[in-house]
Amino acid sequence: MRNQEGSFIWVVVDGKIGHEKQSLALANSIARKRKINIIKIQRKSIIRIFVEFIYQYYKARKSIKKPDYIIGTGHGTHLNILTLQNLYGGRAVIIMKPTLPINWFDLCIIPKHDSVEPQAKVFLTEGAVVDGYNANRERDASKALILLGGPSKHFYWKCDDVLKQIKNIIDTNETLEFTISTSRRTPDKLRDKLINAYSNKATICLNYEDNWLEEQLSITKYTWVTMDSISMIYESISSGSNVLLINLPEKKSSKISREIERLITEKKLVMNEVNKKVNLSHFSEGIKISTAEQCAEYVLQRFK
Repeated sequence: MRNQEGSFIWVVVDGKIGHEKQSLALANSIARKRKINIIKIQRKSIIRIFVEFIYQYYKARKSIKKPDYIIGTGHGTHLNILTLQNLYGGRAVIIMKPTLPINWFDLCIIPKHDSVEPQAKVFLTEGAVVDGYNANRERDASKALILLGGPSKHFYWKCDDVLKQIKNIIDTNETLEFTISTSRRTPDKLRDKLINAYSNKATICLNYEDNWLEEQLSITKYTWVTMDSISMIYESISSGSNVLLINLPEKKSSKISREIERLITEKKLVMNEVNKKVNLSHFSEGIKISTAEQCAEYVLQRFK
């Protein structure tokens, strides 16, 4: 690796927030351990990558900031990463199980629930790559979050059933100050009903800035998450918050539902029971897991 100001991580992003968060979590964890600059690159056509390379090569050779690592999450980043690596160099590191052959990359960071056999270019994680850097911050025991996903291929989503559980959560925890946050998959029907029913009982956040969720999770003691959003579940656990699930019927057994069952068995999650009050008094401190830190240590050790 080049020293100090000469070292760079390129993060290829595909416009999906969950993918970008994982890539930046790894990049930021590496940057905390080594003095290194992070450059975010939007996914683009392969032709455009070649045109930019030719221009830089002939017109601006001295200003090319060659990467030490090129990181990306999701299938849409794979060809960009491989093309950039072939033109500029650096280690190609991808997060999530690739559709392309694993041997085409320098390292694939893959969650165990994807059932990939251990091999030379694979680093297996407990879940999504999330940053637990702020997990030790002091938490406000009066604050709670409700994080909502939406329809998915793994779970049935019924707006009325979700609303019923939200009502039970808020009504049975009157001492808590709730913030309810939706996501891009949350149906408009549910958003409208939330505003009408709970605008005077909770803070409703329909859109938020990039770092808003991380900041909220770092200070909130209790977080409820709908079962469909495994990335939000991992992020909430890693933050150190105590995490409870909003129940959704599963369509069939899947790697996501089996992973949730494992997390419940290991007491990293608690299932919210409809029409019952969850006893929050038995919670002490949330479990702090930083998969990003573990991955960063492995990357730096492997490629030192």
